[in-house]
Amino acid sequence: MDAYVFALRLPNFFRNLMAEGALSASLTPILAALVGAKNTKDVQRVARGSLALVGIAALGLSIAGMLAAPWLARFVAPGFDSDQQLLASRLVQITFPMAGMMILGAWCMSVLNSHRWFFVPQAAPALWNLAQIAGVLVGARMGWEPLVVVLAWSTLVGSALQLLVQFVPARRLLGWIRPRIERGYQPIQEAVRRAGPAAAGQGLYQVSGLVDAALASFLLSGALSALYFAQRIAQLPLAVVGAAVTQAALTEMSREKDPAKLASHLEGASQKILWFTIPAAAAVIAGGDLIASAIFQRGAFTSSDARDVHVILAASALSILAGPMAKLLAASFHSQGNTAIPLRCAAWGLGTGVAVGASLMFFLESAGWGVRAAAGLVGGGGVGASVQVALLARTLKSREFPSWRPRGQTVLRMALAAVCLGAVFWFTGTVLGAVADTGWERVALVAMAGVVGGGVYVGIAGTRVPKALLRGEHLAGGPARGPNGADGAADDQDGKRRGGPPRRGGRRHQGSGGPAPMPKRKRRRVRARWTK
Repeated sequence: MDAYVFALRLPNFFRNLMAEGALSASLTPILAALVGAKNTKDVQRVARGSLALVGIAALGLSIAGMLAAPWLARFVAPGFDSDQQLLASRLVQITFPMAGMMILGAWCMSVLNSHRWFFVPQAAPALWNLAQIAGVLVGARMGWEPLVVVLAWSTLVGSALQLLVQFVPARRLLGWIRPRIERGYQPIQEAVRRAGPAAAGQGLYQVSGLVDAALASFLLSGALSALYFAQRIAQLPLAVVGAAVTQAALTEMSREKDPAKLASHLEGASQKILWFTIPAAAAVIAGGDLIASAIFQRGAFTSSDARDVHVILAASALSILAGPMAKLLAASFHSQGNTAIPLRCAAWGLGTGVAVGASLMFFLESAGWGVRAAAGLVGGGGVGASVQVALLARTLKSREFPSWRPRGQTVLRMALAAVCLGAVFWFTGTVLGAVADTGWERVALVAMAGVVGGGVYVGIAGTRVPKALLRGEHLAGGPARGPNGADGAADDQDGKRRGGPPRRGGRRHQGSGGPAPMPKRKRRRVRARWTK
């Protein structure tokens, strides 16, 4: 399993370097601004030129990675023995084309996000996971060996499905476009100029992950797998909440130039991120063993392995809190075309995180923690992310960028509610988890703890943020806007709130207490204003 985890890290490194880093920070703001200005021809031209560059990069990267797989295995995982390196090299050759497919998928995500299509890009990775599950089940049923190779092929198939499900709606939004290198076109040149620092900044995150994998390979056998399992659980709030809110905020802030509106978007987005990440951090600290056993305790994965994952998972709580906030603050700079400041802050965060993480890991290993010494690596990563958040926030104020500050009273109420949620998870895992013998019983306990703890959290923290989402307000913060950019709800003369255009008629029925009938001439004027 360690070889498969390693094989996934390499294509994920290049995918995140070019996809989530370069394209998200450089292409999405430009496309969003053009879509907001309704420049259809320019949107198609930028999409056509960027697709040509992205396609060349994806093809070249996939071929180079497959050819260099044996050298990459020896360089990145020096702690593997010869058999593990041979298996890792084979798995890298199978999975590395995934990087090219994911880069093309990131281009589709930029197109969809710029048109405010957020659901498809965020839901597409589910196909990637489902393909892996289906591949393993079919391989086990058919008796294919080794099963880890079947898993690698299933991962590649899942990447192709993930690309396909995003390409279809992107093509519908753009129409038929033929990739073409646009030389001298200013928006493409601007995107390329921004892509370098953005890719370098995202590359620092990936370098941190590769350094963690290399250091963990020197620990006891199974440490790299335990680190992978813990990071997969921690990625749920980071990806589902942090990435979703950040992408929406990046799109909306790219359309704005007014400092007051930018500050509103930042404040709203930070509130939404904290509303979800604070209870997630409390849940992994108090109930990480229950969650890990419910998800992974099958076959060779024992309850002792679940406790090892819990220790590493609890150490990632700081990353769950600071990681999404760092991405949000970096996105605020990216939306305005500034990719250099986030790069400098990320470099300081990476240096701090690697130094602290390596020191903690070797200290815990010498103290006899064994596999659990990998908790020092993720703990150091959380410290590095916190340093990055502090530097970004300070730079926002010093550069006279609209300052953001989540409401202190609201955050304290969220923290209190999260403590109560953690108590529910701790009680469920400690008292009731001891009598759970089967996997379905453990899943039921996690579901019960989530429902009860979630109800307690909502009762104390309130539902202001999720209600805002359900009302249709943008994920980036701030109310949905009406036809002319005004607030979608208009104030009555009596101070009441009414959403949308005025009604055509007068009273809904006699005795209903509705508004008085509107004169016909005035009614025609109002209707004409709303239909322009």
